Amino acid sequence: MDTVTKDTIVQQLTQLTSPDQVNLDPDELKYASLDFYRKYPRARKIYQAPIPVAIVYPENVEQVAAVLKYANDTGVNVIPRTGGSEIERGLESAREPHIIVDGSRLNQILKFDPEDMQLTVQAGVPLKQAEDWLNEKGYTTGHLPQSQPLADFGGLVATRSIGQLSTLYGGIEDMVVGLEAIMPDGRIVRIKNVPRRSVGPDIRHIFIGNEGSIAFITEVTVKLFPYLPDTYHYLAYTVDTMREGFHLLRDIVAAGYRPSVIRLYDAQDWSQFYPKHAEKTGAHFPNRRPATAQRRHGWCH
Repeated sequence: MDTVTKDTIVQQLTQLTSPDQVNLDPDELKYASLDFYRKYPRARKIYQAPIPVAIVYPENVEQVAAVLKYANDTGVNVIPRTGGSEIERGLESAREPHIIVDGSRLNQILKFDPEDMQLTVQAGVPLKQAEDWLNEKGYTTGHLPQSQPLADFGGLVATRSIGQLSTLYGGIEDMVVGLEAIMPDGRIVRIKNVPRRSVGPDIRHIFIGNEGSIAFITEVTVKLFPYLPDTYHYLAYTVDTMREGFHLLRDIVAAGYRPSVIRLYDAQDWSQFYPKHAEKTGAHFPNRRPATAQRRHGWCH
């Protein structure tokens, strides 16, 4: 297979989409060559990884399929991207030439189904936007990763995201009902939105966590849960040792309680929340109660 030139790649991408969907800005291409976690190189503008030829922004499934098929046929490496909050080098290419296929313009909420408690969205819908929209209607996805302000649904599924409410709601793999994905040769694969599979392997898990190595996820359907902020109960306790804390957390879960969040911090980590107690072994909380008194939707720190 002959290596295609950068000019040819740009020309073909422009024909498959449109000129305003192909980003060739040198600074943005350099910025996009690094993962989100490489903050120092970005701040110092040290770009040693291969620079993408272009960032292409498909606006529909057909364009995604056409771009992937072209790249597959010509040997152009593809880096899928939506929110761009990846911190494990998933947004960096090991070889040239490569392009970034950005799904952020696939940003429509396609279906809200309160009867079946499901939400169907395109890959580029921001989690924070969808969550705020759902909260106003009395629902939640139950997904609260640290990347929530940046993350989009396609990336959450592709990276097998887990959130801070996972003790109660599970990880993204427990929330995904069905999805749509585009294979490298342009084939469109759709997994039906059914509550469970009674026979055969659950092929959702071929795509969940695939990190863009198998397919580009374009659509996701997730479960919904009632949003009941009035039932949230925030409690915090101090323990003498980390070991004691580990056993306490284990006892709470083993006893059948499922707080939304149950976390253990060491003294140094805890000090960032309460600096005035940084030099103490713990803070004083006057309203302590036994751990078994946690409410189902409560947070336990």
